[in-house]
Amino acid sequence: MDKILLIDDDRSSRLVLKHLLEKMGFIVIQSANGRHGWETLSENNDIGFIITDMMMPDMDGRELIQLIRKDEDQQKVPVIIISGCFNPEDIKPILDISPERTFFMNKPLKREILDKYLNIISSLKLNEPQSSIAG
Repeated sequence: MDKILLIDDDRSSRLVLKHLLEKMGFIVIQSANGRHGWETLSENNDIGFIITDMMMPDMDGRELIQLIRKDEDQQKVPVIIISGCFNPEDIKPILDISPERTFFMNKPLKREILDKYLNIISSLKLNEPQSSIAG
């Protein structure tokens, strides 16, 4: 079961998406802004993927994704961007940093598009070499 980091300053959007993802079998960790999301990601090395809004206080989605893609430990974590204010052309430079691991969805969310991205993310994980954990 994947652990998801859900980052959105709109509490009602987070709760709706959290409920949907939990019904799909995911464990959901919530953050209300990019800075808290970055701190949460840094403290949890078992995040399977991130869903983030773009426009948030303190640190927006653009800054967050740039940090993730520059961080050696986190750069391969898939990110689904959700936004009601932007379209893919508006954030093309962010999507182009890691196009095989960064996806975009408009708000309101459409379940079939979310399912499509979750299938892509799942296939990415299947094709990656599995690391062993010494213990």
